[in-house]
Amino acid sequence: MAQIFILMAESNPLISIIVPAYNAEAYLPETLDSIFLQEVSFPLEVIVINDGSTDSTLSLLQKYKLEYQNLTVITTENKGPANARNEGIQAALGKYLMFVDSDDALKKPSLEELAQFLKQREIDLVIFGFQIFNQQSQKEFSYIYESVYLDSPEMIGEHLLLLYQKNMLNQIWNKVYRREMIIKNKISFLPFHYGEDRLFVFEVLKHARSIQVLNNAYYYYYMRNNDSLVNKYYEDKFKVCCLIDQRIIDLAKQYQAINVEKMEILNYMYVKSVISCTTNLHSRTCPLLHRQKRKVLKEIINYPRVIQALEDLPKQADRKFLLLAKVLSLQSVTILYFVTFWATKIMKIAPTAFMKAKHAENLIKESDENK
Repeated sequence: MAQIFILMAESNPLISIIVPAYNAEAYLPETLDSIFLQEVSFPLEVIVINDGSTDSTLSLLQKYKLEYQNLTVITTENKGPANARNEGIQAALGKYLMFVDSDDALKKPSLEELAQFLKQREIDLVIFGFQIFNQQSQKEFSYIYESVYLDSPEMIGEHLLLLYQKNMLNQIWNKVYRREMIIKNKISFLPFHYGEDRLFVFEVLKHARSIQVLNNAYYYYYMRNNDSLVNKYYEDKFKVCCLIDQRIIDLAKQYQAINVEKMEILNYMYVKSVISCTTNLHSRTCPLLHRQKRKVLKEIINYPRVIQALEDLPKQADRKFLLLAKVLSLQSVTILYFVTFWATKIMKIAPTAFMKAKHAENLIKESDENK
């Protein structure tokens, strides 16, 4: 085994990695090993927020703490990942912050390579690629964007919506954040159960003045089962989707990034979120009766922004997506209910087909390489 160069965190760590963990005993060791077994030449701090776990997560963390002195464990009441990450931000000592979910992993040697960029210049935000791996279908999707350094409002505006379209802005874990910028601007996670990651990133982008984009895929996101394709029912999901849409429009205006072509991107991303709101009604956890679901669908298809977005979508979008968009534009609750019901079934049976429908084909690269 290669020698490990994990350094003590007491002396001004360069990076603090924040990991929220709730009942994570099954996958947390793999996640922690992907961090601690990397060779690094800089002070690293790892903060795990034990979010009121009732399994053996805490005892597992106590064992890791005996081996790695740069691990900080904070136990809180179970309030969800947004609160846990906020706790981690307040506790962190590093110049930069990263977020890793407790069932994912960092690719080697991501930390050392990221540190080399961070040492060259002070950067508000680093964005890097990632891979989604579906363990049941054994399919892997890679998301990357060209390497580019954005150090002016004009440059950020030029790439902002392209990054959004390429699915590079929706997640918090494929990024490195300058902590002082986060603290100074009081940026935190909102107490939502959906979309809080994206809203956090948008708030960061509002204040970021230097952004380094890297075309390396450093993060592994694992889809552990097909049920993860369909989010648990969230009553306010459509409201949050509309809030996300308004925030990205505001960002585009801030960076003067709106034109006809870019508006098509905004419409595409919004309609994609709206479609997820319609399929969310068929989640196993949705308590609504049939008539209540129909009422929600009626409100969605008659919402002015939905109607406007459907009128101007990118022609090069995936055909499956355009078909679902066409169903929405028919403004028929009965047809929409039928289609979304069966679409939800297909998501579970054929997750790869769902992934291709969710993202335009030019946005996804499918890899035959296994983990």
